[in-house]
Amino acid sequence: MRRDDLWEEIKEEEDVGQKRYLMYRLFEQLIQKVYEDRGIEVPEPKERVKGLQENEGYVYKLSQDFLTSSSTLEKERKLEKIKDFLSGREE
Repeated sequence: MRRDDLWEEIKEEEDVGQKRYLMYRLFEQLIQKVYEDRGIEVPEPKERVKGLQENEGYVYKLSQDFLTSSSTLEKERKLEKIKDFLSGREE
């Protein structure tokens, strides 16, 4: 599923559990995109967030906030910031 389509599905989803699952799927896609954009081999899943610390500090910080937040709304805001940041680099 394309990132924009997934984002729209997240915005429309009312079930909190499903919404969080979709957000995590989009998060994984966005993190993978960071590595691909920099021409860096995408690390194993358990190393992806940690690897951002040296490659993309801003996204690393937002990722930490996304993963540790207990608020679905806060998670959505952090995910949107990551998405917007990466979209801005495409333009």
